[in-house]
Amino acid sequence: MRIPMIAIASLIAAALGGPAPARAQDSTGAIGQLADQIARVLPADGQVRIIVTDFDDNHGVTSDYSRYLADLLILQLGRTPRLLPIERRHLRIVLGQFQLRGGDLAKRDNARKVASQFHADVLLVDGLTELDAQVALDAKVIDVTSGDTLGFASAGVAKDARVQRMLETGRQ
Repeated sequence: MRIPMIAIASLIAAALGGPAPARAQDSTGAIGQLADQIARVLPADGQVRIIVTDFDDNHGVTSDYSRYLADLLILQLGRTPRLLPIERRHLRIVLGQFQLRGGDLAKRDNARKVASQFHADVLLVDGLTELDAQVALDAKVIDVTSGDTLGFASAGVAKDARVQRMLETGRQ
């Protein structure tokens, strides 16, 4: 039996004393919730450079919706002056130079190699899982230097016709 990522994230969050995912909401609200959770696990002082990956599904597939969510998260994180998210177009260029995909950043050596190009401190490994009436969004916050997991963030998005259409288009 396969356990949905949101259930796993809920269990991990509960065990670590962190927030559990809330009810499904719209994309903007869910990304705002993720950004708040991410900001809470980062150091409170100094600027933090953050690499945000696309929200790939559990098969490593990126959709238009995956890219849309990453863009929203970059904008939301960028509203906090101490957080400096790396633009996705810059990340795509560097990934291309190293012949990597976003999913390859889950490997520590790849993450360090790419992060060094941006002097990034933190990597967000983002994912989504489609459930019946919602899409579960998860982010793992990783310290690039040590490889340590700093925390997790999760939220749920109500799956309406627009979200479903975006999940089905631009898949690669």
